[in-house]
Parts: sequence; C-alpha cells; structure tokens
Amino acid sequence: MIKFRFFKKGKNELATADTKKNPRIKGKVVKDPTVTETEKFIMETVKGQDKQVRQIVNAEYKASRYKIKSNVLIVGKSGTGKTEILKQLAKKTGKACITIDANDYTEEAYQGLSVSDIVVKLLAAANYDVKKAENGIVIIDEIDKKAKSQDTTQRDVSGKGVQDQLLKLVEGKVIPIILRREDGDEMVHFNTEQVMFYFAGAFSGIDEIIKKRLKNKSAIGFATETKSEKQIEEEKMVNEEDLAEYGLEREFVGRIDLIVQLNDLSEDVLEDILLNSKNSKLKKFVGSLQVKDGITTHYTPGIIKAIVKKVKKENSTTGARGLSKVVTYVFDDIMHEVMANPGKYSDVVLLDGIEEDNTRYILK
Repeated sequence: MIKFRFFKKGKNELATADTKKNPRIKGKVVKDPTVTETEKFIMETVKGQDKQVRQIVNAEYKASRYKIKSNVLIVGKSGTGKTEILKQLAKKTGKACITIDANDYTEEAYQGLSVSDIVVKLLAAANYDVKKAENGIVIIDEIDKKAKSQDTTQRDVSGKGVQDQLLKLVEGKVIPIILRREDGDEMVHFNTEQVMFYFAGAFSGIDEIIKKRLKNKSAIGFATETKSEKQIEEEKMVNEEDLAEYGLEREFVGRIDLIVQLNDLSEDVLEDILLNSKNSKLKKFVGSLQVKDGITTHYTPGIIKAIVKKVKKENSTTGARGLSKVVTYVFDDIMHEVMANPGKYSDVVLLDGIEEDNTRYILK
C-alpha cells in the first residue's frame, strides 16, 4: 500500500510519498504518436466531436512540443465525452492522468488541500516518474458546480474560494516532494509549469444565457450586419461573458485560453457509438458472447434505432451513458440464460421491442 504524508512548514508545504512498495519503473523509449495518429485514436472511441478532439489534441501537443501551454475549459452535456477525450488522449500519448471532482471540495476543505496533494496523485499515476508527472494531465471535472448560483438561496458560498485556489494551481510553481525509496529518501523539486489542466462541466442552463446575449445584440442593431455562416455559428458558442454571467469568477475565466464546446449527440451519432465506438457496450456484449460462449448475435438496424430513440426519449441528458444503460438492460436476461446453460446455445436473435421487454429474444 502506498502512503502519503504532508508536513507544513511555515507557508511552504512538504509532501512525502512512500514508494517502497511501488518503485519507479522506467519504461522503454518509444516514438511519440503524431497529432493525426492521436486524433484518430480518440475518434475511434469518441464520436460526433471530431473538431473538438482536434482542438484538445492541438492544445496538448503545443504544450508538449513547444512548451506553449493553454488552460482549457470543456463545456458539454453529460455523456458527450468531456473526460473520455482526455482519458483516451492520455492513453495514446502515455501521459499520466488524474481526475478531480470539484464537487468534493469546499472552501473549508481547501484550507487543508494543497497543490502537493495533486502532485502526489500525479506521481502515483506516473509510477513516480517525476518527469512524466511534470508533463501530466489533470482533469478538474464539474467545475460548473463551483459557479455562483443565479438562485441566491442555493448559492455555493465556497465557489469563489475554490476557484481562487484553482487559479493558483494553474499558475505553475515548484513544490518540494520527498520520495521514500528502498535505497533511501530522495528530495525532488516538482515543477507544475507544464502540467496541463483541463476544466470540464455541463453548465446546465447556459444555453439560455447565450440566447439572451444574442437577443440583446439583435435588439441594439447588430442583426442588420451581413455575417458568414461561420460567424453566425461562432456567436452561438459559449464565450467568456457567458461563463461570467453563469457564475464563474471573471479572474478565473480570464485565465482560460481555450473554450471547447462539445456537440449534443444526435440520433445518428448515438447509432455510430453503438455500432463503431471502441467503448460500445453493444460491441462488448456481442463480442463476449462470441468469444466466451461461441454465440452469434443477430439483430436488425431497426433494433439499433429503437434503442437510440429510447435513450433520446428517457435519457436526453445522459448521452452515451444512456446507451450503456439500455443496452445492459437488453442483454441482462440473455446473459443470465447463457450462464445458466453453458454450451447449450450457438445463436441469439434480438426481436423488435427488446428495448422495452428484455425477454423478447430467441436463443437456439
């Protein structure tokens, strides 16, 4: 078990990581993937976000190759791929990656939380390779939950304090860390300057703020301007003023270099996820039945469309996660029957309506 200890010394903090049972292992030197290879890799899993994937990969590679770091905010509804894009990015590039939920922290909690806490988690993710951790990825999810609520009775009073602390986090500083090893302790000075910080959130309701902004702009005469289709689309995207009105501190918003807004998932994209994504729950069930039990699954395109329509109707805000839930339901009874009778079946046929009644199938 790895143990972490923190010691405060005046204003400076000293973190100690016990790595005796998990020594640093240096990996083999391999050729880094190109930007195009990384984009393609992510798109094999995340569907419907090609432009956004390119934006994020571009930001990551500029930081790695040219040391031009950007603080990135990803805006998107639940299940659209906010954290998945970054996890796949880290997987392809071999970067250490950790996710922090902003909901877990209040201003009070931050009095005991330090940058060292993040550093130690990154070091653990990097197998205590300091250089790898210094170029790692930190995802701070649910950042929208730290915005000031428009409803003052529900305002999260800790929001400003948390945002202030996160600002200090992204500024870059050198932190002393003691690594405890079998052959003795090692003091390292961890530089956070090249750690990439990605903030993410659904920002539910921000579309109403955008509509209000566009309406006000139209009311004062800008509607008569001749604009290209690209300009019109760009105006509909989230901007800094929208985020500030939503409740993020202006100083915090000012430190965001790139806002990436993910697309809502259409029915066509949901079908693409079901049939082609590497993380498709449908592909996992079908593949597992084939490999483990020798059972071939048969279904019509109509069944795929029915699953998607059910997700859009009942789980309109959960995106790809809604697909996983429905597909799990579809195969639940089938898997039970197969496991109860190993070797008995070679084919399963999914029948129309199985998304509503998971006993509508034929095993033979």
